Amino acid sequence: REDNIWHQVDKYRHQHLVDLYAQKCGIELKDRRLIVYPQYVDRDPVPLGDVLAVHTTTLVGSKNWVGIGELVRRIRLEGVSVVQLGALEDGQVESDEDLRGKLTLRQLVVYLSKCRWFLGMDSGLSYIAAAVGIQTCVFQGPTVPTTSGPFGPNVTSFLSQTRAECQIIRCHGNCKYPDQEPHQKGWLLQGRKY
Repeated sequence: REDNIWHQVDKYRHQHLVDLYAQKCGIELKDRRLIVYPQYVDRDPVPLGDVLAVHTTTLVGSKNWVGIGELVRRIRLEGVSVVQLGALEDGQVESDEDLRGKLTLRQLVVYLSKCRWFLGMDSGLSYIAAAVGIQTCVFQGPTVPTTSGPFGPNVTSFLSQTRAECQIIRCHGNCKYPDQEPHQKGWLLQGRKY
């Protein structure tokens, strides 16, 4: 249970999930960064070019944002090529290529490393995108980058607006206030509403 609510336990509060598990393993992280090493046979040095990889759905409903489809549609109108990644069950958006459920984890790592950008929810794919070094934009939903979410100089996080009582300790699971689902409120980036 503690692993699921670490960000609300006083001794772990404001620690990132990566730091928590490192501490539990007796490891001190001095240079915290994400690195993914695809196997040599999976590497393909040819980049895809100006491709935006999109991931639309997480296992936690309150992390999802229904507005992502409209955002992707507008991005495509600007001439950007969009490919959708994730599981077959993920919500579908307009894309130039739909690879949901078609790639193994190793293939996803290689594919993302050849893309230019990633746009998605706070999920495992956003960590992979951040780790391979592409520009990564993540919609955090009820979570915050300080405690969970990809990190690095190539990551931009959008936070959902939330109730005053949730400002100090945000949920990591489904929100207990149904009117606070992220898709019903605006998103914040450096104080600006989107």
